[in-house]
Order: sequence, then C-alpha cells, then structure tokens
Amino acid sequence: SRATNAANQALSSLAGAQYKSTGAAGRAWTNKVRRIADKYDTEIASRLFYGKDGIVIGTATSDGFRHSVNPDFSSGPSPFSVPAGVVHTHPGLQLFSGNDLSYVVGQYNKWVRMSGVTGFDQSAIVSLSNGRVVEWKVSSFVEHGKKAYLNEEYYSEH
Repeated sequence: SRATNAANQALSSLAGAQYKSTGAAGRAWTNKVRRIADKYDTEIASRLFYGKDGIVIGTATSDGFRHSVNPDFSSGPSPFSVPAGVVHTHPGLQLFSGNDLSYVVGQYNKWVRMSGVTGFDQSAIVSLSNGRVVEWKVSSFVEHGKKAYLNEEYYSEH
C-alpha cells in the first residue's frame, strides 16, 4: 500500500540503528511514522527484534484499514531474528485492544515453545494521534496474571 511504502521510506533513515529499549525504538519509530498513518488514515505496524547490541526496528506494514493491522508482514534484519514486540499506530486516543496484547502474548509463548528460553520479553507499543507512545510488556502478564491485561497500571509512557 502507499502507506506501507511511505512508512518504509521514512524508516530508511533509521536502518541499522539499535536502541537501548523497546520503548526507545517505539518513540523513534513514532517520530518517523505517525504523520504517515495520519495522512493515509490507516494503522501501520512494525515488529521489533532483538539485535546484537539492542532493539532493531523491522519493516513497516499496513493493510489499509483504519482499525487493524497484521504485524506478521513486518520483517526483521534476517529470517532468524528474534522478535521483541510490535509498535503500531491507532487513529485516535484508544489504547490497546485485546488483539494487540494477545498478539505479543502469542509471540512470547511461541518463542518459549520453540526455544525453551523465557528471557525474551515481548512488548506491545501503541502510537496515538496526540503523540503519546504507550508500552505494555508480556512480563507484566507473566508476573501478575490477568490483572495486568488491559490494565493501565501496567502501561509505561515513552
């Protein structure tokens, strides 16, 4: 889509960058992609990956829909990149949906099943139209159970 192409062009200036945290990567991504999501009135997403020295931003993707996007079409630096989460836009001020959080919980569980390693946390990050960048980590769900699910007490701002 045109939104996907424009977002990937904007992200090209960040190619090779590695960030100290998923939140820092989410803020850098938002600085490049938010205005494009607003222009095309569509959700845009990128998966985040663990790199050698930090968090790497994957390619952008958009299905052209205003209220949903499939992050699976975002690719990392290699086919063997370990996912760290997803950053995506919402058209207004609504925080996470159940689908947003379920996606990263599923990624976490898939990685644990494949590798047996539990140390690779997953983050859902949403970029809102007012400039807020909000993150939820699967580790909060692992540590606090269902009370952390869709509960703003467990969100962090970036």
